[in-house]
Amino acid sequence: MKKYIICLLWASLLVSACSKKNETVDRVIPPVVTAVPAESLLGTLTGSAAPLGAIKNVLLVGAGNGKQYEVIPSALNGSFVFRDIPAGDYMMYLSSAENFVAPPFPVKILAKTTTGLGVITAREKAYALSCMVNGEFQGWMLKAYWGINSNLLQLTNYTAGGSIPEAHYTTVKYQLSISISDFRGPGTYICDKTSGNSIRYNGYKSILVSSQDTQQEASAGVVVITSVDPVARLIKGTFSADLASRSSGSNDTKVLTDGLINVYY
Repeated sequence: MKKYIICLLWASLLVSACSKKNETVDRVIPPVVTAVPAESLLGTLTGSAAPLGAIKNVLLVGAGNGKQYEVIPSALNGSFVFRDIPAGDYMMYLSSAENFVAPPFPVKILAKTTTGLGVITAREKAYALSCMVNGEFQGWMLKAYWGINSNLLQLTNYTAGGSIPEAHYTTVKYQLSISISDFRGPGTYICDKTSGNSIRYNGYKSILVSSQDTQQEASAGVVVITSVDPVARLIKGTFSADLASRSSGSNDTKVLTDGLINVYY
């Protein structure tokens, strides 16, 4: 009887072993995941704030997640650096000093790349006229001339004789002049060859060395007067222009953008 039981056990083991040999076992092989080093997804952003001390701090805000990064420009030269910032789209906000303004603008940080913004210029609110000229900021202090018995409005620091103060310079000095022939208060005024209105941009050294205006065939400009305050005697508005040279054959063109008018009369 014992022999019979032992034989049954051996037979059972043999059948089980054979059955396992004939089974097909499905195994799931996990994929190989290669980790991306965190530093490969980071970038650097550099720039410089001007005038010195006009921008107090620079803030980056992530477009997707709202994450913020902040630096303070150098007190020595206005330079600033954002290091090891995750690549992506951001909005840059500039906290300016009193009497200065610097609008926000979008920036993109690229992975493993240093992106240079160049010089970021804050505007002084006290300028009577200011604008970007071919991408560079310029501003002028002046008063408007609005004739009591005339509708002529002139925004210029030219003298009555057509010259400018301190006309003999060692370097070129640029002057901006806006003239509206039939000024009726707030509104939009087209400046071109036929309108009677003009925007002129002149460069002087010892003599006139550069001149562009809206009276040329390829030129055009627009002035938008937003308010006239008769009590404060203050005129506010905006302007822009594409100015061709007054010299025949010259390619010395000037593009005026982001123009601001904040002038007393």
